Amino acid sequence: MNNKTNLNLLYTLQVLLSEQHVSRTASRLNLTQSAVSRQLSQLREIYQDPLLVRDGSHYVLTPRAVELSEELEQLLDNIHRVLGGQDFDPKLYDQTLTFSSSDYVAQYIFPELVSQFSALSRYLHSLIAYGNLSCLTR
Repeated sequence: MNNKTNLNLLYTLQVLLSEQHVSRTASRLNLTQSAVSRQLSQLREIYQDPLLVRDGSHYVLTPRAVELSEELEQLLDNIHRVLGGQDFDPKLYDQTLTFSSSDYVAQYIFPELVSQFSALSRYLHSLIAYGNLSCLTR
């Protein structure tokens, strides 16, 4: 694999090797089947291996894919940890959320929304901006 490989392909590969099915992989990744097929083609080229081969109505892993499968989970967990992939905890979120909308939404929907956000975190601040369409597109 070269240094310019898209790391998202590794996640696709992990799911493909787990599912052994392009459509189910696409569903899990919220991608189209054709997008996953394109990524599988890229992965096959990168690894110079078919990775998944059709056996009747399903796919089976090649020996190279089995090797990769064993290493991918730990590798992706390490990448996630290094990149700071911590779970979001609203109780610790200390930022200001800015909402902008029409008067109607601000008057009837925002009070409940702000109340629910406030219940999640004592550090959370909200700012409601009333405005016109140009304000909403900023």
